[in-house]
Amino acid sequence: MREIITIQIGQAGNSIGEKFWEYTCNEHGIDPLGIFQGENDLQLERINVYFTETKSGRYVPRSIFTDVEQNSLNKIRNSTYGNLFHPEFMINGKTSASNNFAKGFFTEGDLNKNKYLNEKTIIPGAEMLPELTEIIRKIAEECDLVHGFQFVTLIELEILNKILLFDLNILVEYYQLIRRL
Repeated sequence: MREIITIQIGQAGNSIGEKFWEYTCNEHGIDPLGIFQGENDLQLERINVYFTETKSGRYVPRSIFTDVEQNSLNKIRNSTYGNLFHPEFMINGKTSASNNFAKGFFTEGDLNKNKYLNEKTIIPGAEMLPELTEIIRKIAEECDLVHGFQFVTLIELEILNKILLFDLNILVEYYQLIRRL
């Protein structure tokens, strides 16, 4: 099967992603607990592209939620579909940006140990990148064939380019990805 891993970044990316998962669950007949309730076998035909089926028959989105603060993630955890998502795949920074762009923008983390970034590179939530990389690795190892990575975000292009430069370099290195859209 060709699996897609979704990576949702920031408050807007997580809000958009949450709606994406509600729509995708509805389309495939998956209820908020991850149980197939559909009426048509066609709904199960390509379900493994976005979902992992557990041993108990529950479908869990292959998705990672990230934000520098936990407010948007708590909103998702407490939503109707909150129990659908794997709790380990919701990661937030250790400090809150308190909806303050400058505070979130200048969160640096320990970048000196990162071969893709130099000490002057500034990335929001940089301290989360090692954990994000590890979660991506765990999810990818469970897949038969990773077809791609879907990023959902609504942050400034400059910031996104820094994050994607880091993530795409890791993804190319680990998963031998050739195509970039």
